[in-house]
Amino acid sequence: MPARAHITLDDVKSALNKANVTLQPGMTLLYYTGIEKYWDDHATYLYQYPGLNEEATRWILDQGVVNIGTDATSLDTPADINYPNHTVHGEKNVIHTENVKNITHIPRHQGFYFAMFPLKFVGATGSPVRAFAIWED
Repeated sequence: MPARAHITLDDVKSALNKANVTLQPGMTLLYYTGIEKYWDDHATYLYQYPGLNEEATRWILDQGVVNIGTDATSLDTPADINYPNHTVHGEKNVIHTENVKNITHIPRHQGFYFAMFPLKFVGATGSPVRAFAIWED
């Protein structure tokens, strides 16, 4: 996926099909852009990643997904200053998780639990979290 591009609904459905994953109500969808490897190259990490378009985000949340997480700085591509993901998540009151590290270390696409432990801030709209993926072999 090119940097700063929109990830479309067709892209999402194709990736889910390839991974043999069916979205279920209550699940978290983690998606990997590959930008994590540029963590030490700040200009690239902060500004050169793709993001979901509005149609893809609405469809994912309409499947009952309760959280979308990515390795990127945002679910929105930096090329789209309308922030469609933040807008849709706000409308639907659904969380999203940015800067998720080590997504590729999860050895499966389903059959695991994803848990987050946020700091308790009062009056804030976000928090750093300690994220865990838990599975049994």
